[in-house]
Amino acid sequence: MKKTGVTIPNDPVTAEDVKAVRAMSEKLWDLDIHTQRVSLAVLTQLCDCIVWWTQRHKR
Repeated sequence: MKKTGVTIPNDPVTAEDVKAVRAMSEKLWDLDIHTQRVSLAVLTQLCDCIVWWTQRHKR
């Protein structure tokens, strides 16, 4: 996404650090709706590709 000029927040968080998770969540929700939708579409496609390749390479 960065190559297209879109910067997605990516702060390091852990499940135990509730404040950091909430802060990261706020940053993601503060993205404009178009950026959210495009980012979700890219992430969904990436996950689909990973699953497809994983299934093809199982022995």
